Amino acid sequence: MSISILHVLGLLLSLFLFSISLESFGQEKYLVLDKPGRIKRIRYYIGDEIIFKLKGDKTTYSTLIQAVSDSSIRVRDTDISIKDIRAIIRHSENGFLYQASRILPKAGILYFLADTFNPIFRGEKPHVSRSGVVVGSTLFLGGNALKLFRKRTLKVNNYRTLKILQTF
Repeated sequence: MSISILHVLGLLLSLFLFSISLESFGQEKYLVLDKPGRIKRIRYYIGDEIIFKLKGDKTTYSTLIQAVSDSSIRVRDTDISIKDIRAIIRHSENGFLYQASRILPKAGILYFLADTFNPIFRGEKPHVSRSGVVVGSTLFLGGNALKLFRKRTLKVNNYRTLKILQTF
């Protein structure tokens, strides 16, 4: 069984082309917000939702990142330079506030409905009691008020910088 030079060259060429394709595969660019604090770097990849404000504009944009180039991101089929982004808005999705802001409004509605329709099981007509309205609305409004504390606006400045990086 002899291996010809053409077979060896073909094998080497295919290995070379395969290594080049592996090197280019998986290299994608992503947006990074570097900041001081416990979490030093916030990464935004293609397909992630980003909430931001532009310089000279009071509108808050909430959209998905479609593409990332060397100095801009593409959202809603529009290229936006990272130098034009004034602030990034983050919603905390960890901890007690997040859990409470999601559970308390549902608990308030459930409490109100249970208090209103519980007399049916005793053979009475359903009725709305004052205590059911007070407790249910307090839970509902308290949970929605906690959502205000989940939002954090991170202004892009000397301490918080936006960069475009590339994965390897």
